[in-house]
Amino acid sequence: MEKLTLNVLITPLTVLLLNGCGYFYFRHQTSDKQKYQQLLLAMILFSFILNFIWEMLQMPLYKNMSLSWQSTLFCALASVADMLMVLLLYNAFTIFTKSSFWVFSISVKQTVLLILIGGIGAVLGERRHLIAGSWNYSDAMPIIPLAEAGLSPVLQFMLLPWLIFKLSAMVVDWRKIK
Repeated sequence: MEKLTLNVLITPLTVLLLNGCGYFYFRHQTSDKQKYQQLLLAMILFSFILNFIWEMLQMPLYKNMSLSWQSTLFCALASVADMLMVLLLYNAFTIFTKSSFWVFSISVKQTVLLILIGGIGAVLGERRHLIAGSWNYSDAMPIIPLAEAGLSPVLQFMLLPWLIFKLSAMVVDWRKIK
């Protein structure tokens, strides 16, 4: 990471605001508020943990990143931003499916759409941050031709949201059985 600027924080703050509005709106609309809150809590926890692990593992693929408190703190901050983007995906899919509980029965079509949106969003986000100088790739980062974005962060948002939604649904369903 080169520098932490207000420009880097604009998108996560906007997404935080949108997610806050989504939370209150969908919580009001749902018939089972407790299940909705359990689902969101599971998504928040899985999202932060899995994204933090991914961020730490891909650290060598970025310039000026080493195992230090500053880099670890940056990875934690990036994981919070990633978590907010996962929740934004959840809210967007909730609007289109008209159900807060769509994650309990993700269809193949939804999975494909989730992977495509995650990949496209990651490419756009990476390009924005690279152009702004928020971070730079090391020579070890595989680059996706034409997209000019790193493979690792794009795969992160193609794979982790689906995994987070599946794990969250499984945990909430498991808790219902107990």
